[in-house]
Amino acid sequence: MKKTCIIDKRFSLMRDMINSKLIETATPSLAIAVAQDGVILWEEAFGWADRERMALADVNTMYSLASISKPITATGLMILKERGLIDLDKPINNYLGEVKLKAYVGNAEDATVRRVLNHTSGLPLHYHFFLRR
Repeated sequence: MKKTCIIDKRFSLMRDMINSKLIETATPSLAIAVAQDGVILWEEAFGWADRERMALADVNTMYSLASISKPITATGLMILKERGLIDLDKPINNYLGEVKLKAYVGNAEDATVRRVLNHTSGLPLHYHFFLRR
């Protein structure tokens, strides 16, 4: 039920606990990575990416991070703001290189960094981002 990428025997107790908790909580899948000094020490996925299709999760399975990433993103942007490298009131497209936001309703230029951060930019809801494989 699990697919392994890099295995380090130091993590065998954690591996056993994850397998038990997945069964106990009926959680479909989980992917984990442990890194130190830029080196991945352990990278592994457990469970099903798609139960109906019996597709195992792997270390490249996409998960919606949703609100978990907000503090990390906000902290990074505030550091850039503090260093004068980003203006929160400029269109976010100014900072996105070749890949730009597109607006299906409204104007993408209205999506400033600040408005994207506080969810007033008009971007689609998070569940519209993923397409079924």
